[in-house]
Amino acid sequence: MGSCQNLHEFFERWGRRALGSTASVLLLFTFLYSQKGNAAPIVYKLMIMPFPSPNPSINSFGASGRLGTMSFGGSNNEVVLTLTFEADTANVVGFCLACPSATNVFGYENLVGAASVKITDAGSGAVLAQANFLPSARIFVSVDNSNFGIGFGSFAVADQGSPNFPGEPVYPYGLFPADPLGSGLDTYDLTNNFSVAADPYNFALSCVGFPPPPGVVCGTPKALPTSAGNLYLNPACCVFSLPNAAFSAQIESLTAFSVFTAKAEISGTPPKSFEIKGSFTLGSGSDGINPLAEVVTLQVGASSFAIPSGSFIRNSKGVYVYAGTIAGVALEVRMARVGPNSYSFNAEGSGANLAETSNPLTVGLTIWDDAGTTTVAPENGSD
Repeated sequence: MGSCQNLHEFFERWGRRALGSTASVLLLFTFLYSQKGNAAPIVYKLMIMPFPSPNPSINSFGASGRLGTMSFGGSNNEVVLTLTFEADTANVVGFCLACPSATNVFGYENLVGAASVKITDAGSGAVLAQANFLPSARIFVSVDNSNFGIGFGSFAVADQGSPNFPGEPVYPYGLFPADPLGSGLDTYDLTNNFSVAADPYNFALSCVGFPPPPGVVCGTPKALPTSAGNLYLNPACCVFSLPNAAFSAQIESLTAFSVFTAKAEISGTPPKSFEIKGSFTLGSGSDGINPLAEVVTLQVGASSFAIPSGSFIRNSKGVYVYAGTIAGVALEVRMARVGPNSYSFNAEGSGANLAETSNPLTVGLTIWDDAGTTTVAPENGSD
């Protein structure tokens, strides 16, 4: 590949085949998806590195843009941009577009996690800036098994029947390997340890509006809200001037609560509301919890509710509070510190499908890499 024309050919092969060139085409797709059942904390990382130009007077094609008021990259002021997504394998969802057919496209995505960005000097390794993405950026990680692409997207659209699905799949960045058939991206499902090592010809693509209309390379960069201000990334648009990339996924050790207790009440006919009251103490190997910045997952029987990072607030009494809707269930969760490593928690939900609730009932709470589970005999509340 050596020109922008080659990139358009790539778009035709990968982008339009994967996501469709118009909304009307997307409406013809059949969306089939399933959620993975296993659960483990996992960290996805994508590193964007400059491609060294043979001519030292020419920019070596690294990532460039602006974070808050700080511009980075370009004019040989090269940087390494590292994107990180802390998530849980239980929230991986599969997708299949136009299956079964000769043009089927399939893969996996994880929409729930804590995303961050770090910018370092490519020469010295000094950290120039780092920030957490805000929930409104809707960062997600996805892999296209059929077209050998993996990366970080933004403004995620969860509805796989929507013409806007999946959002912006390669903005901030996606990786496309030098050796597609040998990369393992044809089978990787985002639930295991995995890596695509750095290679001079693993190229990184950053594109808004992917795939772009004919005759257009990429759209205007969108603001990605972060704790340090908006992040804007200049399009990496042409194959002869694309940065390098490397990807890794690493399962993290899960630290069990040393104590986890709960009581449960369910109500409704059929059962559709619940209230969980309990307490937990962090395990001896825990590095602490931060509900403000970590994914919190509540399990009630066969139902699991993943609350994205940044969703909790801390009120004037120091209580962590979340109120919102997850998977169609109105949910309120509170956690309060009651000792050096001990907390109380309360969770109330309505609109859940509890018709097949078992007795005893499994109750679980996971805060990134700290977790506990127990079984309780649920009490029947009033309708």
